[in-house]
Order: sequence, then structure tokens, then C-alpha cells
Amino acid sequence: MRYLLPLAILAMLGAAATARGDDMADYTARCADEGAEPKKIVEACSWLFDSGRLKRHAVAATYINRGKAYIRLAEYESARDDLGRAVARNPGLAAAFIYRGIANSNTGRNITAINDFNKAIGLTPNDARAFLGRANALRRQGELEPARRDFDRAIALKPDDAQAWYDRGSLQAGEKDYAAALADFTQAIALDPNHADAWRSRGSARAAGDDLPGAIADFSKAIELRPDNPNAWYNRGVTYGRMDEFDRGIADLDKAIELDSGYVLAYFSRGYANLLAKHYDRAIADYDQVLAREPNHAIALQNRGVARLESGETDRALEDLDRAIELLPGDAEMYVDRGRAWQAKGNMEAAMGDFDRALRANPDHAEAYTQRARAHETLKQDAEALADYEKAHELGDTSEAVTAKLKAAGKIE
Repeated sequence: MRYLLPLAILAMLGAAATARGDDMADYTARCADEGAEPKKIVEACSWLFDSGRLKRHAVAATYINRGKAYIRLAEYESARDDLGRAVARNPGLAAAFIYRGIANSNTGRNITAINDFNKAIGLTPNDARAFLGRANALRRQGELEPARRDFDRAIALKPDDAQAWYDRGSLQAGEKDYAAALADFTQAIALDPNHADAWRSRGSARAAGDDLPGAIADFSKAIELRPDNPNAWYNRGVTYGRMDEFDRGIADLDKAIELDSGYVLAYFSRGYANLLAKHYDRAIADYDQVLAREPNHAIALQNRGVARLESGETDRALEDLDRAIELLPGDAEMYVDRGRAWQAKGNMEAAMGDFDRALRANPDHAEAYTQRARAHETLKQDAEALADYEKAHELGDTSEAVTAKLKAAGKIE
């Protein structure tokens, strides 16, 4: 009997050692599982460090795995710390420089990021990730031609990388080469049909090329894939507005604002849609939201002034338009709008002054001639009015009212 207890203890110790070994293998696999949720990866890698049993040769790789997970969580400072430790442990690991470069680039440290990618390329000259990372850092630095060369190299090395095609397309779109951007986004989608940003960006490229139905289709797919992205709703809403489908556009902009209550551009665009749809009170409310956040937004002041003018709030319209012109002097459109407000007040002299200023700023502004013609008519200056109507028509104002005036005067048939 005296041997039973020691044997039992030895068996228990062996079982515990086996369990610890199994745990170690399990957490090592979890730490390296790139398909797992990033928080789970961080937990697993942290467990390995806390265990005190991590093999010396595995320390750098574990820091890299946790650093990559931090990048996925957008915790870039933590990522930089871990990847810096990996570099210190093993300066021959290109992956540590690549992912530290990504973390640096995402925190605005583009020069430092470029240096990291340079080191990675020196270690592994054919690693597409390093060229792609450097391309994005160069693009953020405004070095577009070197960025383009690196995008080209990344795609040549790994032509099945949807993100590389998407990123190069973004550079092309930024340079307004929408045909090239469209081709790159299309290739990204072919490689990864669930790449929501590629669908949205291709929609923007289509919209820039006036393919509005195609843009709507792409934005709709982006929304289907990521319904929580306010930008996709915004893009589709603005495009509906360009198609004069204001109610649908406003509904999409409502959703964008629901998802992001601080989305200034969405308030601005919804205000403009409401203005065009003659929902003047709603337009004013939207521009109030813009101006609460950006008090010196000259175009928001101008548009709120127009909405107030159309609502009969002439004095408040003049206040907004005065402020808009103070912020953006020399804008012909603003002078025309303020001239219309002075007309509504019955002050033809002030109205004439603004229409004259508009035409000095832009001698080809058709509406300025049309509005000045109306002011001349009010002042019984018929010859001057007719001359301005003729000039407006010549510049493209073929509205029914202008056409009727010229027909009545025998100027056109």
C-alpha cells in the first residue's frame, strides 16, 4: 500500500503536464489563426506570454501575430508596440517590418512607414505586401507616381489580391482617371465579390462618368453587403438627387444620418435635396445642423439664405447671404441670390448692384442677365431689359419666360 500514493501523485503530475502541453499547443494554434476574431487572437497570444513557457524562438512570431490582430482592431499604437518588440527580437523578419509599417501608416507616420517597408523589401524583394503597404504610404504623402509604380509591382507579384486592385483604383479615382479606376474596381470585385468598398467606389467612378443607373446598382450592392456603412447610403442618396428622384435621395440621406448623426456632408446634401424639392422648412433645418457644426460654411449659409428667401423670410435671407459673401467674396452665384433677395424687398438699386457684381465675377452667368433684365423691367428700362434677355438667351437660358419675352419683341421666332 505504501507505493500507491506516490504512484497516484506521479500519475496526477503526468496528467497535469500533458494538460499544460495540450493548452500550450491549443493557445499557440489560436494565436496563429488568422481566420479567428482578432480579440480572440489577442487573448490567445497574451495567454502565451503570461504562461511564462513560450519558447524563445517563438516570441517574435507571437508578437507579430498579436500585432496583426491589433491592426485589425484599429488599435494601432498597441500594434506598433508589439511589432517593435518583434523587430527587436528578430530584425530579420520582414513580416514585422511590413505590419509595423501598416500600423505607422495608419497613425499618420508615413515617412516611418516607408522606411519600414523599405527594410522589408530589402529582406524579401518579392513580397507583394511590402510594395502594397509602401504604395499606400507614398499615396498618403502625395507621392503619386512612386505610389503608382509600387501598386503596379504589388499587382504583378500577386495579381489575385483584390485589395491591391482596389487601392490602385482609389489612386486613379483621386487623380480623376475614372476609366482606369473603374477597370481596377471591376477587377477587385471579380476577385472578391464581397468587397463592399470596391462596389461603393466603382459606383462613385460610374457617377463621375454620368452612368447614374450603373452607380445606383453598385451603391445598392455595397449597401446589401454592408448596410451599416453610412457612406454607401450617402452616395446613393446624392445620386438619386442627381436623377431628380428627391424623395428616394432624401430617404437614403435620412439613413446615412441615422447611422452617423454627425455626418455634416449628409445634412448638407439633404438640405440641398430638400431645397430642390421645395421643402424649404426642412432645408433650413438641415442647414442649421451644418452651421451648428461648421459656422463658417459659406455654401450652407448661401443655401439657407435661398431657402429663407423662398419661404418669404427676406430679411433673414439677406443676413445669411451677406455672411456668405463676406466669407466667399467674388462668388457670382451668391451675388445673384442676394440680388434676388433685394428684388423681393423692392430695392432695385441694391439688386442691380449685385447683378452687376455677379457679371464682373462671371461675365457668362446667364441667370445674372435674366435677373438684371427683370430689375430693368421693374424700373421701366425696356431697352436695357431686352438687351439682357438677349444675352441670357445667348448664354443658354432657354426658359419659357425668356423665350416668350424675345418672341414678343420679335428677336426670335
